[in-house]
Amino acid sequence: MLSKKEAARLLNVSPHTLGTWAQFKRPDLKPFKIGGRVRYRLSVLNAYMEEQLRP
Repeated sequence: MLSKKEAARLLNVSPHTLGTWAQFKRPDLKPFKIGGRVRYRLSVLNAYMEEQLRP
């Protein structure tokens, strides 16, 4: 599980951009909360990055 800051760094976007994506579910990276903090699954982020590489 990654924090919003870690996920943003992995995807090379700002944490603000991740927040916007989460709000509009585009792309739907399936963020979830643990103890009030937003977390992202590494497997979901990796799948998103793989999808972006496909022509």
